[in-house]
Amino acid sequence: MIINNLRVMKVAEALKSAGGLRLAKVFEEADPQMKAAEKLCGIYGVLTPLLLAINALVSYMLAGRGEDYWNSFADYAHAVGKPSENYLGLIVLVKEFVRGSRHHRLARTAKLSRLSKLMRCNALAKFENPKSEFLDDPYSLLKVLAECLKCSESTKTIVFAVKMYYYGVKACLGTDLVLPTKIKVPADRRLAYLAYTSGIIELGGELRRGEVVERLMKRSGLVRTAWGRVAELSNIPPAHLDAPLWMIGRYAEAGVGVKDVADRIAELLGNKLPISALELVIKELLCKLT
Repeated sequence: MIINNLRVMKVAEALKSAGGLRLAKVFEEADPQMKAAEKLCGIYGVLTPLLLAINALVSYMLAGRGEDYWNSFADYAHAVGKPSENYLGLIVLVKEFVRGSRHHRLARTAKLSRLSKLMRCNALAKFENPKSEFLDDPYSLLKVLAECLKCSESTKTIVFAVKMYYYGVKACLGTDLVLPTKIKVPADRRLAYLAYTSGIIELGGELRRGEVVERLMKRSGLVRTAWGRVAELSNIPPAHLDAPLWMIGRYAEAGVGVKDVADRIAELLGNKLPISALELVIKELLCKLT
């Protein structure tokens, strides 16, 4: 299992040629997770970013696709419609969702335990208003979450929580920013498989998708390193690289057609990017499947 630096360069060149950071931002605006953030802004206001981050911390081992999960959470929180006064109220809201959601039938007890541990994290009060801490130093949230949950700062859900907080800031405050490069990509199963289909990580032998993902998730550090190299060469900070990878990765299936995927993605993006640019990126990301 090795990183193929030639493939890293090819993928990075495609992303850079297709627009680099601008491309990533267009994907973020169309991301179903961003749509979930936008739906909650009118009710939870400045607390929305923290609500999204707290929910992100339990968004693992989901029964169903991530897109469906975030839509389900947004519907639930919108229906509750009772703005919480502080981070403790937000944690209680997410707890109730975890208890009743079909998406959380796996590891439900562990997720509720994680949220209970989070209730003792007094430092979260600093992030009830994004303007008081996050906008000056987005990395500060990652450090607080990692310390409170006794996790590594590279843990997938910790990094993902920071991304979702950023989505809340962008959706509710209209404030755009570029996250620091030391915030890495959240290396989930979809991004792990895309590391294989793009050829940036090589595995020996003929393997089924499930086998590929299981092997790479055991080496998630290698997955982060590989995508980190792509991010550096494409001039897209790792946390912003996540949206295009995650959205394109949904279509990573054997025999997939580049043009077909490009057409689907173009529609999702509201045709804000040229088809030729999308085809260039998709061809490199799915090169082992087409």
